[in-house]
Amino acid sequence: MARHYTHTLSLSLGGDEPTWEGEATVSYVVYPGRPETPPAFAHGGLPAEPAELDGIQVIAIDGRPVDDTTAADAHALEHHIECSDELLSELLQAA
Repeated sequence: MARHYTHTLSLSLGGDEPTWEGEATVSYVVYPGRPETPPAFAHGGLPAEPAELDGIQVIAIDGRPVDDTTAADAHALEHHIECSDELLSELLQAA
């Protein structure tokens, strides 16, 4: 069963000399994983399945809700989060 979460990430974009630093409040859904299943008469065992994140949406930037003027920034931050294993891991740990 999927569960909905909200978490605030501290982000720094731009490499060694950041071009933007701030906080993004993210709404997302977590589908739980499944542990490895040992062999049984019906099957030879099933591999573990990791938890999955879906529906990542930035709902606030630096404490201000996303509106028409910040929608493009929110979309860019969502893309940055989805491409970062470290940030995705942080979201899973917060769940």
